[in-house]
Amino acid sequence: MKNLIRTFGSVLIIAILAVTFSGCSEYSSLDARHAKINALNGRFISENVDKKGSVATSEEEIDRTGIKTDPSEVLVVYFSCTNVTKRIAGKIAELTGGDIYEIKPADPYTIDDLNYNDDHSRATVEQRDAHVRPQISGSVEHWDRYSTIYLGYPIWWSEEPRILDTFVESYDFKDKKIAPFCISGGCGVGSSAANLEANSNGGEWLMAQRFRENTSIGDIKDWIEEIGL
Repeated sequence: MKNLIRTFGSVLIIAILAVTFSGCSEYSSLDARHAKINALNGRFISENVDKKGSVATSEEEIDRTGIKTDPSEVLVVYFSCTNVTKRIAGKIAELTGGDIYEIKPADPYTIDDLNYNDDHSRATVEQRDAHVRPQISGSVEHWDRYSTIYLGYPIWWSEEPRILDTFVESYDFKDKKIAPFCISGGCGVGSSAANLEANSNGGEWLMAQRFRENTSIGDIKDWIEEIGL
């Protein structure tokens, strides 16, 4: 009988201890949640646990400085006749997660139009006259949604193709950041970026970059980081 009572007592004590430690585990978890700190944009925002155990974020104002641009606000715009600029634009879209838009001329350029050696070719004639504005087919949907615009184009006769001037004059760039990039095998950016900025109606124009056909995605990423986007 004594052995039976002793055994029953031991079982009872073990059961009490199990319940006790179970309760401690629950409260420890609650304390851990109470102490949890959420790092958001370099600032620490404490989380408070209410009496029901739900988590409530403090009402401290969030400092957005340094937060990278939301991909839904990025648009990569490009003009390309030989698909070289198109490939670079695609890499930028891949890195940023942004949307992409191709500037398509209403009257597409042919190989003969791009003949640099023909003084009477369409591109040669257009580049001689800074006031020429080739028409664009289509338009950007939801333009107001975008806050960051990557603008890509080839270099023609040391300048931007005139259809790029058509584009920048067609949209409101106020309150937007614009990152121009051009493709050239030999010439640099030249006056192209300055011309585009002068023909636009505002916006924050960032440092332009010249890429080659074989530019790596790593070099493109370095440029994006360098200009702070």
